[in-house]
Amino acid sequence: FSYASPEKETSIMGFIPYIFQSSTMEPEVKYNDIAFFEVVDQYVQLSTGDVVLYKDETGIFQVRRIEKVFTDETTNLPSLEVDIDYYPEGSQRGILHGYIAQNAVYGRLVGVNRWLGMIILFANSVIGRILFMLVPIILLFFSKQINDFFKRVGDPKRRGERAIVPSPEQE
Repeated sequence: FSYASPEKETSIMGFIPYIFQSSTMEPEVKYNDIAFFEVVDQYVQLSTGDVVLYKDETGIFQVRRIEKVFTDETTNLPSLEVDIDYYPEGSQRGILHGYIAQNAVYGRLVGVNRWLGMIILFANSVIGRILFMLVPIILLFFSKQINDFFKRVGDPKRRGERAIVPSPEQE
């Protein structure tokens, strides 16, 4: 989820999930949000105000908001005027403003989820990986004891009893 590119995109049912590691599109997309981009093809209509994912001339993917859709007079191709939403304090306003060909766009923002992004980032940490591996293993290993405990808690006649594990001869 940490990268996206037209050649190696992680597309799930036509959507590209992307953990946003920047504050340039705030307040719509915040730092560490998971953003879902719809894969752009010939049927997706791009318009002013859309947030798009594209690859620039240097091969780096970018996320910008479309400010204007127009036809380039020199190439006669559909083009876009794009810019970020939030310039941090102390930065030069308009430095990330630019023009791109419409065919460079391969994703359009359709949704954002803050909590799922945080869970994915936690799961990618060392502690998160250990927890997400150990907890299910412990639950599987002790599933019978856990199940018996909840059966006793639910049965008022057996509330004070201890768990009795039958020996192999009794089964």
